[in-house]
Amino acid sequence: MTISIGTRLRTVAPSALLAVAAAAVVVVAADVRVPLQLPGHRGLLWLTALVATALIARRPGPATAAGLLAAGTVAVVGIGNGGPLGAVPYVLAALLLDLALGAGVIRRRPVLLALLAAPIHLVALVVPIARSARVGVGLSGSLPGLGPVALSHLGFGLVAGLAGWGIARVVRAARG
Repeated sequence: MTISIGTRLRTVAPSALLAVAAAAVVVVAADVRVPLQLPGHRGLLWLTALVATALIARRPGPATAAGLLAAGTVAVVGIGNGGPLGAVPYVLAALLLDLALGAGVIRRRPVLLALLAAPIHLVALVVPIARSARVGVGLSGSLPGLGPVALSHLGFGLVAGLAGWGIARVVRAARG
């Protein structure tokens, strides 16, 4: 069986375009300042984009590509308030989404990936924990204050997951 370059391009191009669009949303989310003053609220934007990407593609790869592209852009351009370390959650979340997407039950019931977005959003806590470690505060000093922050991340992660699932449903229905 021979696959032509044109056939391969037609199958890869939509995923690549999806990854670039999602990366653009993540990069914009890194620079947007919404004064909610609630921990994890920016995840509503970037995690929604990654969940939607994973569920539209329905295969591992495009979400991780989007996360890597966004993280590289954020780190190189220097946007966001976390410096290069602030880009790490995008990659970790995308990798976890793609890992979960590899499970058959997620492919059969995509809403489960939306629900998994809540604990996946906890990867964003890497940034404050690492910042604390850089100034000499160990885990025993930083973990006690993270309880309410973690709950907020779980809530925003759940909303982002459900929003991404909703966007994916609309896009997949429009495709037919």
